[in-house]
Amino acid sequence: MYLVLQRLLSRFFRSFTSQHSEEIPNKMTLLVVLPSSASTSHVTRAAIGFSATVKFKADIIQGRRAILEELTAVKKHHYNYEPGNCAEAETYAWFKRTLPGQKGAKFVAVTSTLNLLDGTPEPICGQCKDLTRALRKCIRGVYTLDLRPFQQ
Repeated sequence: MYLVLQRLLSRFFRSFTSQHSEEIPNKMTLLVVLPSSASTSHVTRAAIGFSATVKFKADIIQGRRAILEELTAVKKHHYNYEPGNCAEAETYAWFKRTLPGQKGAKFVAVTSTLNLLDGTPEPICGQCKDLTRALRKCIRGVYTLDLRPFQQ
């Protein structure tokens, strides 16, 4: 389903790239959260997130930072964008919002990031690695897996 959605969005956005490139995200990420059997919720959840667009980048990053205070601990590294730009930040913000009432539960969070226009797997960046580590420190019982090594 995720790959079908990427292909449909790619086809749709390609017709707008010449005039609206600042409004089209570069990447999309799928986050699937699998609860352990000890969780109070046995529902598997999934979210799709998009990288911040050039046109609305500051507002998008500010919104993500309001939910994910862990972004303040993320280094800028060598990237020309602020932490919170990536699609992973959007899906992790969603995940964190869905956690109330899940104290002590264990989860596996699986991510897959694709280039939105060409569908190629994208590596998780240094900022997202920092964010993942920060989330694992603050939310005990979250185990993460990036599918990119298996998608090549």
